[in-house]
Amino acid sequence: MVEHQSTINANIALRLFMYYIELIQLWLELNKVNVFGTTKITNLPTPEFYVVYNGKTPLAENIVTFVIDSRDVKINAQVNVFDIHFNKLGETNADNALAGYAYFYSVYDKCKRDGMSDHEAFIKAREECIANGYLYGFIEKEDFIVFYKNFLDYDKQLETEAEERGEARGEARGEARGNAMGTENALRVAIQNNVPISFVQTMAKELGVPQQRLDELLQQVAG
Repeated sequence: MVEHQSTINANIALRLFMYYIELIQLWLELNKVNVFGTTKITNLPTPEFYVVYNGKTPLAENIVTFVIDSRDVKINAQVNVFDIHFNKLGETNADNALAGYAYFYSVYDKCKRDGMSDHEAFIKAREECIANGYLYGFIEKEDFIVFYKNFLDYDKQLETEAEERGEARGEARGEARGNAMGTENALRVAIQNNVPISFVQTMAKELGVPQQRLDELLQQVAG
């Protein structure tokens, strides 16, 4: 399970542990495992927690833990934190996915510092990745743009700006319905590209998609 952070968060281990519990609940449902049955469940997916970090504050530690240690309960969730600033990576070959991710954000951040909008910075970073061979096979797809726009809720920002300009409410409602369809398309793209389920669940929460609807999408796309 991987989380991308641009700020240091001492509670990240607890957060990832909570995501894992949600993942287990979904896994039980999808595999029709009866937790109330008499048979002991022994083959639960084993979690590994990682954070990729590209914030401005220097990292003080590379491991963050969440610990419960009492007489009856012992939990120790450990998260490995990786600084993915492009100039901090030891391996920056174009065929390295982590290097590609870091390169994309290094260009994106520079464009933002130069005064570009989110959308302009994204387009520039995508173009630079394609030109230099980073994230080959994924970033050049048009689906990547759909995924990005919906994850950042870019269309909702456009809708808000339209309302502030005083455009008709009926048009705004029409855009909102379109955004709902775009949101589900973004989730489908994430599922089709084998994005970790914890990330898909987080994305669904941020975009306001109910868990029941996400389960339906998972069934439709993943089977």
